[in-house]
Amino acid sequence: MAPAEFARLDYENTGYDLLFGDRKRGIRRFHWYSLALMKQPVYASYAMEVVRKTPYRCRHHYYPYLGIELILSGRLDYFFAGELRTLSAGSIALMHRNRDSGFEFNGKDEYRKLVVLLSGSALETICRSLGLEEIHSFSIPDMIPSIQYFQEIMQLLKEQEPGTEIQLSEKVYSFLLYLASVRNAGKEELYPDSLRRSLAFLERNFDKPLQIEEIATAGGVSVSSIVRIFHRCLGTTPWRFLQKLRLDCAKELLQNSDLRIKEIAVRSGFNDPLYFSSFFHKECGCSPRRFREKELLGTQISKPFCGKNSKG
Repeated sequence: MAPAEFARLDYENTGYDLLFGDRKRGIRRFHWYSLALMKQPVYASYAMEVVRKTPYRCRHHYYPYLGIELILSGRLDYFFAGELRTLSAGSIALMHRNRDSGFEFNGKDEYRKLVVLLSGSALETICRSLGLEEIHSFSIPDMIPSIQYFQEIMQLLKEQEPGTEIQLSEKVYSFLLYLASVRNAGKEELYPDSLRRSLAFLERNFDKPLQIEEIATAGGVSVSSIVRIFHRCLGTTPWRFLQKLRLDCAKELLQNSDLRIKEIAVRSGFNDPLYFSSFFHKECGCSPRRFREKELLGTQISKPFCGKNSKG
């Protein structure tokens, strides 16, 4: 390809994309960047409708999003952690956050796909609880429900209406739940409605003081029942899951904000900064301050020289 068709897009931390081909033609973009949206535990800030007929190649290095892609027509070669997979219409591709991935199109015929990029402090925990953390691709028998989720998310991004940030977060969470149920077709009993309701409640309220009775009430079951359901389906307790959500939120804020440790503790649901520091050290092997210093140092060391930034 001609040199003019190459672009490098650098993200705020260590991630970057290498793009080969026309990245403007045939793409309809939807994006919304707001502080209220970025405070949600899981959210979408960017989405695309893509129709491409010319050769194109994309490489994600340390991708800062979870990219969900639905192929509507055509065929694409995807790369996940060095593994090549050819996906066709009716396939879902998951480009996981903080990993390497990519795709390539040879320019024969055309392909159409829908893309949504997810972020949020609880994203990894939610994907892990739903069994999506190590899943890179799978086929769906009926594209219509997934297309509807994409369209509803894109509409909210397009309208950018203040006050709908929570609605967008809940729509994203519902989409992840739906994908997990499709991926685990025939195993829906692993994710009963009571668990789904409790997980949605925790995802929305993990930063608030909570009692186990509230988690059980959200699921519509007794305390003993919700404990058994969490243990059977997720291999953990409701309290442990809640603490993991809070810990992931704290890590996200330590990595990507300049907030003081005390404020991060409160925003993550730890009302006692001393307990937060003690719990963080127990789980991560270092203090919150040391974690932030290590992450900053790692960013400075691992980011390669890129010359002129071609973003935009």
